[in-house]
Amino acid sequence: MMRSIASLAALILGLILLTGVAAADFPPITAEEKALTEVPHEPNAPAVVLFDKGTFRMEPIGKFSDSVFTVQTRIKILTEEGEEHGEISLSHSNYRRLKYLKGRTVLPDGRVLELSDDDVFERQSSLRHGLTVTVAAFPGVEPGAILDYEFEIVYRSISRLRPWHFQARIPTLHSEITYVVPEHIGYRPWAKVLPDRFQQEVEPMARGVRAVRAWMDNMPAIPEEPFSFPFGDLSNQFMILPTAYVFSGNLFDLYTSWDQVCDDIQSTNYHDHQKNDGTAKKKARELAAAAGGDRRAQTAAVYRFVRDQIQRVPLIGIYTRQGASVDSVLSEGRGDEADQALVLQSMLESLKIPADLVWVADRSGGRIDMNTPNPGWFDWMIVRAQVGGETVFLDPTDRRLGFGALPPGLEGTEALLYHPRKPEVIRLPVTPFDANRRLAKVEMALDDEGRLSGTGTLELTGHHAWANMRRESDAESASDSWKEWLEETFGDFAVAGVEVSEKPDERRILVSWSMEQAAEEVLGDESSLRAGRPLDVDSNPFAASRRFPVRFRFADRDQVELTLTWPEGWQVDVLPPQADYSGPAGAFVARVDHQPAERRLTITRRMDIVEQELASPPLLAAVRELFDLAENADGKSLVLVRR
Repeated sequence: MMRSIASLAALILGLILLTGVAAADFPPITAEEKALTEVPHEPNAPAVVLFDKGTFRMEPIGKFSDSVFTVQTRIKILTEEGEEHGEISLSHSNYRRLKYLKGRTVLPDGRVLELSDDDVFERQSSLRHGLTVTVAAFPGVEPGAILDYEFEIVYRSISRLRPWHFQARIPTLHSEITYVVPEHIGYRPWAKVLPDRFQQEVEPMARGVRAVRAWMDNMPAIPEEPFSFPFGDLSNQFMILPTAYVFSGNLFDLYTSWDQVCDDIQSTNYHDHQKNDGTAKKKARELAAAAGGDRRAQTAAVYRFVRDQIQRVPLIGIYTRQGASVDSVLSEGRGDEADQALVLQSMLESLKIPADLVWVADRSGGRIDMNTPNPGWFDWMIVRAQVGGETVFLDPTDRRLGFGALPPGLEGTEALLYHPRKPEVIRLPVTPFDANRRLAKVEMALDDEGRLSGTGTLELTGHHAWANMRRESDAESASDSWKEWLEETFGDFAVAGVEVSEKPDERRILVSWSMEQAAEEVLGDESSLRAGRPLDVDSNPFAASRRFPVRFRFADRDQVELTLTWPEGWQVDVLPPQADYSGPAGAFVARVDHQPAERRLTITRRMDIVEQELASPPLLAAVRELFDLAENADGKSLVLVRR
């Protein structure tokens, strides 16, 4: 008897499916909706979601149909600022296909402008996961306009269930989700909500079907703020998870425990994938022989081979492609993220290097609930290897990553160490903040005419290197991209001779350049320079009115070392302030070594962000104080004058 998620997908991929009903007309606009000019609990809101309704229907087992999800939304524009909400974005992929989208703008005078094909376009959202975004720009948007839209998403598998969000970037007056569940499907609800605002009911329908409806009213906006927590952490959410189903008179478990989930996936998905791996084992032995006897070198050689030689097929999730195997992925030279992890695991274990699969979720999607066994939480798989007594996490899906490195979105997150019988929840390691460094060394000289010129280098390590690795498709484009950034950063300087060296296995990028002050910026008898460039703080992004906690992409260190020389007849008139601050959010240090006799000075400026997440009021105050200090110090220029 098969009792698995994957068997469910294989036998009846549409366990949770929606019948492709024709799109209904939009509900009539009420007198209250027409009259609304502001939101009572948020009077300054630029726009408001009047209602947001989703429907997820589950048809009886055996109809072999895909899942479908229908959403109908109405928004009202309240101010000119709110006109920016006249554009919507819908994310979809091969496994989450957009079937249709229709919409309209109802103007205050009653005229209706339909959303046309010319108002809709697509763009690539995530090359990593093959996501596409359909963007719709509503016509004629103005204050008082009401926007209606409806769309339908077709799901190929129920293994990627995600919660419904009751909130948006603007206030929401009513949000609801309805799941229609046949009687032979068991389920349990999952919610992350404010209990006093959340409502739920189960209504019987015809032929043993139940409608599980959940809703919330008058929900506040979650506005975008710099360095904010993921939207999924801040929004109230709800979904239901199937726990059992009856098929051909037999009862099958579903999503009951991590043990059950892992056992099912092993027997119906990974097992077939791993059976055919003879070619991969042979290739692993060849790579190990070429790497020599050192086990770490052998592991690194196998890792680099899988990372660089298997082209990634974008596909989010922890399931392998149907019909694929370790050897077929190797022979084709392409596979999805699950394929790559299984190939790496197989090759390492053939060398008797212990290797386990790890299911991971990027932190940008919000913190996941490991107490609820749902394979839909996870974005992809990596491998944990034991090499000479050391634990090494390997992600072969990203060519920007070096051996043993993880992307910042995974660090510190909870993950599932996969095992068919004894899975384990683990926490992934975090790179020390000072290993994620940007170090700029700038040498400047002032000539007799009062023009500044010099050279610079910028070394990026750790996550900074990862984030900027292979910015463009070729070396020339990378140099042009860095040149543009440097000229924008230095402003009044022309930049030339940009060279870029990228070393992903060392987690390191080195950029070098020369620069000369623009002629129109030369004053002749005075010269000024901001000593913190190219890494200075222009403004404090943490206003006192901030509503939500702070989360940096990663903790890091920025350091600038400026050396300046000047000719006879010139002298320093103004020195930038020195600082030596350390607090719970980080540190800011600025030191000046002024040597007038040698007509030389050196300024060292360092800013440390030691905490990635700052959620409590004291930590918010600390990060605001840190950036206030940096902004004040970086805003003061070094000034030289002719005697």
